[in-house]
Amino acid sequence: MSGSLRPEGQDAVGWRVRVFWEDEECWFDGVVTEYTEGKGYFVIYDDGDEKWQETNDIESMEFVSNTIGISVEARMANVNVEEQAKVVEMPFATLAPPESPEKTNYSDDGFDHHEDNNESHESPTPKAPPEAEEPALPVLAEADEVDSPRNKSSPGTPNSSEGLKSTVEREPQEQPKFDKELAVGPPSSMQLTARDGMTLRKAGGPQKKAKPKPIPGLFYRDKETLVEMKAKLEARKKALSDELARLKTEVSAAESTSVTLKQTIADLTTKLTVAQLQTRPAPPTKPQSVDEQMLELEVKKRLMIKETNELKAAMVDVKKRVDERKKKLQAAQAELNSLPDYCRYTLAEAEIEKTNLLKLKASLEAELREQSPAAVAETAEAARLKQELVDCDTRMQSLKAESRYWKRLLEQELAKIEPLKARHASIQAQLARFRESKTLLRVAFDHIDVDKNGTLSLDETVQVLKMLVPPTPNDSGDADVGVTDDRVRAYFAQSDTNHDQRVDFNEFCLAFERLCKT
Repeated sequence: MSGSLRPEGQDAVGWRVRVFWEDEECWFDGVVTEYTEGKGYFVIYDDGDEKWQETNDIESMEFVSNTIGISVEARMANVNVEEQAKVVEMPFATLAPPESPEKTNYSDDGFDHHEDNNESHESPTPKAPPEAEEPALPVLAEADEVDSPRNKSSPGTPNSSEGLKSTVEREPQEQPKFDKELAVGPPSSMQLTARDGMTLRKAGGPQKKAKPKPIPGLFYRDKETLVEMKAKLEARKKALSDELARLKTEVSAAESTSVTLKQTIADLTTKLTVAQLQTRPAPPTKPQSVDEQMLELEVKKRLMIKETNELKAAMVDVKKRVDERKKKLQAAQAELNSLPDYCRYTLAEAEIEKTNLLKLKASLEAELREQSPAAVAETAEAARLKQELVDCDTRMQSLKAESRYWKRLLEQELAKIEPLKARHASIQAQLARFRESKTLLRVAFDHIDVDKNGTLSLDETVQVLKMLVPPTPNDSGDADVGVTDDRVRAYFAQSDTNHDQRVDFNEFCLAFERLCKT
């Protein structure tokens, strides 16, 4: 079934499925009869087993067909078609023909009359016409047909296992598995008849095709039989598991034996190799013939010629290397001869010079030990001065580094001051223009001029000049308290040109300029 038509949840109830059991590693057929979200799908298998299946993914469950809404006859036909493909046709030699037509009696075969205590109707089996005196086709009865629910539910029906004996016994695993819903059909529809297309040859008579009858759709087994079969299968499984464990143990023992034998073979091979390498006395040789001696001498001659050629080639190579060494020696001798005499020392002369220097060193050390304590003190003073010199150099290096650091800081501050100077110059220019415009003085004049007559009295002039003139530092460097009243009155007297004890705006500006200059 394609993955796009897979039912989910309650839609899967009534579907015929094939479920893969991981512990058995095979597929089993059954029908989904119930679904819950917690447990999953409840599947009733054809062999009577019941089990919950948690998931319905494509790897563990395959949906075959939907059994809901299909009539019993249609399901029987589908099952029969499937069984015809599974069941192997029995050869005619296995069917036992009757001894004679007259002696054959099928009145007690158990399939002509059926009574059902649970059903109110009867389903008689069609009989052959009166003119056909040939016996009907014998019915193939299963070996364990007595286990079917129909035989147990019909006590009045004759025992079919005693009326008919089948010559074919089929294994339990060959019996087909079908939908459990087919088990609820009427017992009259579950009659064992001859298969379609099967014919029997009557003894001494012509062949006649048997009348086709419906094939049973399901072979019933009761729960006890299934439990017994399950117990047998579990016992066989346990026996096979024990056999498998025993075989694994034997394989492990065989592997251990194989490793031991391999180690033994390796040891023996080593001993054989050592024994073969040991010297053994040469066996006595037979006297050689003249031809053999000639052949041996010829072989030795050729080997000697080959070795001679190899030695000659090696000798040529050695001569080449000797010539190269001679050339290098001559070049080194010429270079040595070109050196001055005081540089050409032999090994003996170098040893003599070394001995003389060692003696001179020993004498100088002895003189050093014999020096006076004053010389030792001078040496200590020299060491102290050297240490001070080293300290001074270190201090000078640190001061240089510090000066470079402050120089960099100064450069940075100077770089910051340049825009400030430019800003100060621009502000001074603005102040100069502002002072020239006398706007501030006009505002201050109008602010003090309460009566708004355009002139100021002496007190008003003192007040406004104290406010406008900034304090000046005195001789000690501290800021002055400001302009005193006497100074303001003196400037007022000088500015009052008309001597009317009143100062107009022009006179006020002149007094302010004189006061700022002083």
